[in-house]
Amino acid sequence: MDEGKATLIVGGVGLLGVIVSTVGAWLASRHGANKAVEAAKVQLDAARVQVSAQRSADWGHWERERRSQTLLDMLDQVAAIDSTLRTAGVKLILGETPTNALHEQFMTASNALLRDVFHLGVWGPDQARVNGRNIIALTHRIYDAWARWEGAVISGNLTGEHSEAFQEGRRDLQGQWGQLIDAAKQSLRAPEEGGS
Repeated sequence: MDEGKATLIVGGVGLLGVIVSTVGAWLASRHGANKAVEAAKVQLDAARVQVSAQRSADWGHWERERRSQTLLDMLDQVAAIDSTLRTAGVKLILGETPTNALHEQFMTASNALLRDVFHLGVWGPDQARVNGRNIIALTHRIYDAWARWEGAVISGNLTGEHSEAFQEGRRDLQGQWGQLIDAAKQSLRAPEEGGS
């Protein structure tokens, strides 16, 4: 065999070896890259699930905070309304007319209570919302008795009927307020939905 042919054969075999090695390395790297992409997809899916779960937990916590704050605000507004009514009742018993500031305090607290009841329609709990609506209706009846009693005091007429309606309404308000406190306690003590 001639040296030239031998060199060509050895060179061809060497070239074939390089080609096979290159193709083998390319296939191995492609397989490794595919496995890396699959692993990255699995990690990404796991991260998405974790982020979604965290987002749900964060939303639940945020919603619970809103509900708690609304309930506490609502209790504050009922306390402000009751205080205003008590002060107005004392003035009327003494034959004095409540100041415009007292009327404004009542209206401000009533409007804030109405907003809180509306917010409970979003945040819940439904029982506290129902209690709040009952309190709003009741305080409007009490305020109506206040206005009639005040009109009777100003005109010098007998005030017993108006006084009794006002006082009876305030007693009913105490019962409704107690029911609202119970509903708020139950809601605030309830464990958060979804775990933690």
